Amino acid sequence: FDKRDADFSRHTQGIAIVADTKETPTSRAAAMEVLHANRRKLTTDEMRTFLGETTRLAKDVSLDEKNSAFAVSVMANLALTMREQGQLSEAESKQEAGFLVATATDSRRNVQLRGSAIVALGILKVTEARGALRELLTNSAVEIARPACLSLMRVDGDRAIPDLADTLKRTSDARLFGTAAFALGQLKKRDCVAALVENLGRFP
Repeated sequence: FDKRDADFSRHTQGIAIVADTKETPTSRAAAMEVLHANRRKLTTDEMRTFLGETTRLAKDVSLDEKNSAFAVSVMANLALTMREQGQLSEAESKQEAGFLVATATDSRRNVQLRGSAIVALGILKVTEARGALRELLTNSAVEIARPACLSLMRVDGDRAIPDLADTLKRTSDARLFGTAAFALGQLKKRDCVAALVENLGRFP
């Protein structure tokens, strides 16, 4: 019974806890957190099973939205890791794009859950979310517009510059201003510098 057997047993037990609807939300979230932290030690089969269970949790409307938000985050990061490791194709890693866009744009859902879905769209670079992200950036509360800034930057690259510059110019919120400025800084283009210099004195 070597270390690999012990790891396999522990990982299998953790995945079983995530999958068990009789477990408390707290214990399922704790198991998800441990498995996610150790995801690079999982076998391909374990990764696929874990991704499937996490996706089910993310979509479970009976779950409280704090835990749903965490499940969405783990699902996206797990899909990205699997894509990077050659365990998922790019298309497979984005198969929940429709669910993520629907969650991100649903004003009836909790802000934390919507924010998590928006971040996930950026992590996975879901290009079909461009229009939704622009709309969220323009017509949403700060808590939604901030992650939309970063995800639009990741998804659309240089094409996001006009939208980010416009956000920088029109916002009266220092937090959104800071996020838009950070996103422009990450893109490192002449137009970004011009927008930052133009708005330099707007906030201390």
